[in-house]
Amino acid sequence: MDRSVRVWDLNSLAMLASLEQAHLSGIFRLRKLDAGDSFITASRDRTMKVWLSSTWQARRTLAPPHYDGVSDVAVAVKKGCFFSASRDRSIRRWDSRSLESDLQLPHAQGDWLTALALSVSEEVLFSGGKDSIIKVWDCGLRCKDVLQGHRGPISDLLTIDTHLFSASHDRTVRVWKIDQFEPLARMVNR
Repeated sequence: MDRSVRVWDLNSLAMLASLEQAHLSGIFRLRKLDAGDSFITASRDRTMKVWLSSTWQARRTLAPPHYDGVSDVAVAVKKGCFFSASRDRSIRRWDSRSLESDLQLPHAQGDWLTALALSVSEEVLFSGGKDSIIKVWDCGLRCKDVLQGHRGPISDLLTIDTHLFSASHDRTVRVWKIDQFEPLARMVNR
């Protein structure tokens, strides 16, 4: 919430850099963007910034990608794209090279979007929101299913192998089997 990003050396636990005033408001999410040295931050100020870890400088500000705070980012490194979710209830797909949005889905959920996760194959996107619902999307942002079971807003999503883990303000973590959403060709090639 202090608008800064701090960089730490994992071996010595020493701070390497402090990016003060990285955004105009609190930072909700930080993700590695590609196989190179880029990472992305998502902020309450409605912007996302792409940073170079070689210089700790902002390469580009994606503004405004949404009409409210950007709550989460999911990166599909193999597919060369990433997805952003917002409190404005929309999801956007972005090209990782051009940093341009090529698809936007307004009103993706009934309330703020709070979390995103990609399947291991990067073919399926999951979104969670304050409406306590998890939606299942293909990469073209077509809804394939709705997962219900939580009684409070979704706070985080994580995929591991063929399972989706969802955490909620209802103080539960649910585990969902998700292999039925993967395209058959991808499952055979594993």
